[in-house]
Amino acid sequence: MSTHMITRRAAGAGLATSAIALPARAQTPIPFKVGIASPSTTFLAIWMADTAGFYKAQNLDFSLFDMVGGAEAGPTLSSGKIQLMHIGLSSVIRANAAGANLRAIGSLSNVIRFTLFTKEGVATPAQLKGGTIGISSAGSESEATLAVGLEKIGLTRADIKPVEIGTGRDRLNAVREGKVSAASLNEPYRTQALELGMKPIVDLEQQRVQWVYSGLVCDASYIKANRDTLLRFRSEEHTSELQSRGLIS
Repeated sequence: MSTHMITRRAAGAGLATSAIALPARAQTPIPFKVGIASPSTTFLAIWMADTAGFYKAQNLDFSLFDMVGGAEAGPTLSSGKIQLMHIGLSSVIRANAAGANLRAIGSLSNVIRFTLFTKEGVATPAQLKGGTIGISSAGSESEATLAVGLEKIGLTRADIKPVEIGTGRDRLNAVREGKVSAASLNEPYRTQALELGMKPIVDLEQQRVQWVYSGLVCDASYIKANRDTLLRFRSEEHTSELQSRGLIS
């Protein structure tokens, strides 16, 4: 941003502000590593900002750290291995219940983006009952949102068995090959499944179920000590998001 000014809604954790002037950048690039649980379209603005050099312009030494699900968000953020994690709020709640001190400073999607696809031969809730459902990892958003999806088709968590599989690609392959009865898929694997002719048994993305699905999460101590760094990151991520929507040039 040419003026290094940002204006936005409250992002939580004390970052709420209007027309904040960012101070002059330090000479040494600031390390800023972001954890990504799985490739997803909700991460697009962050990728775009990196590719366009926005973070570099803010003197951020930006990099990505691959993770599987949000189960390890607490210790990974608390240890300083990463500075920010792209996860849903349920993972934050679980981490804090286990002793972490995480806070969400924003969200890139406020609806559930998962669709539950079934393997060949499973077309009804009755056929799914007693089966297995592929998730990324225990405690992840793909597991937490299962209860919402199952309720939509008259089932409960007790009616199925979650199976940790890993990435969206791995889950897609597992349900295609019949290794699990169903799998929760988000984009881009949701579109791939539809193109392959796979049938969703419940589509939470289409139903626009409200949920803090793609939170931007940090350790509370990092927020307190590095507010300026987070403002630099959020200003450029927000600019990238507006550009991706065609709202600014």
